[in-house]
Amino acid sequence: MALLALTILNEGDIEGLAEITSLYREAFPGNERKPTAFLQQAAARPDYEVIHARSGSEFVGLAVLYRSLAHEVALLEYMAVSPAARGRGYGRELYSMIAARVEEPLLLEVETVLPGEAGDALRRRRKEFYRRLGCLTVEGLAYLMPKVSDASPPPMDLMIEGFRGNAVPMTMLRTWLEDIYTGVYGRSASDPGIDRMLRPIGATAALI
Repeated sequence: MALLALTILNEGDIEGLAEITSLYREAFPGNERKPTAFLQQAAARPDYEVIHARSGSEFVGLAVLYRSLAHEVALLEYMAVSPAARGRGYGRELYSMIAARVEEPLLLEVETVLPGEAGDALRRRRKEFYRRLGCLTVEGLAYLMPKVSDASPPPMDLMIEGFRGNAVPMTMLRTWLEDIYTGVYGRSASDPGIDRMLRPIGATAALI
C-alpha cells in the first residue's frame, strides 16, 4: 500500500471537488449530509480544509476538517474511503495523517452504539475503529448534532483525540460546543441544544 498523498483543495479545484462530491453523496446518509454546495464553500473558507486523498494515481478518500480560528479546537466533520479502496487500511492511514497535522484537540461526531437496533454492528465497528486510533468518548454527553437536512441526525457521541488529561472542564467543553455550533452549523452560541447537552455534566466530563 503506497503512502497516501493529501491535497487541500481550494474552490477552483474542479476535478478534485467532483471526485470528493461523488464519494460524499455515496458515503454519508442524507440526515448527516449537508447540501453538496457546502464542499466548494468550505474549500474557500480559511477555517476549513477539504482534503483529497490519493494513493498513486487512485483517488481513495476524503476528509473535511474544521479548524477554529477563535479557539484551540478542530472537528473532523467528514471522512470516507472510496468503495474500491475499502478494506486496505486507507481509513486508518488517512485518519492518522490528519491527526498528526492537527495540534489542537480533535473532535469527532460518532454515531452512538444502540444495542439491538438495526445497523448497530456497523456503528459499533465505527466506534471501535476510532477507539483503536486513540480517541476517547466524552462521558455523559449525549451529543446533539444540529439538523443539516429535513431529517433529524441520529444519536451521537462526541469523541476526542489530542487532549491532555483524562477529563475536560465543563467551561472548555461549552466553548468547544459553542464554536462548533456557530462555525460549523451556523447556529447561535446560545442555541438551547448546548445547554441540554451540558445539563448532566458536572464541573468536568471524564474521557473514557
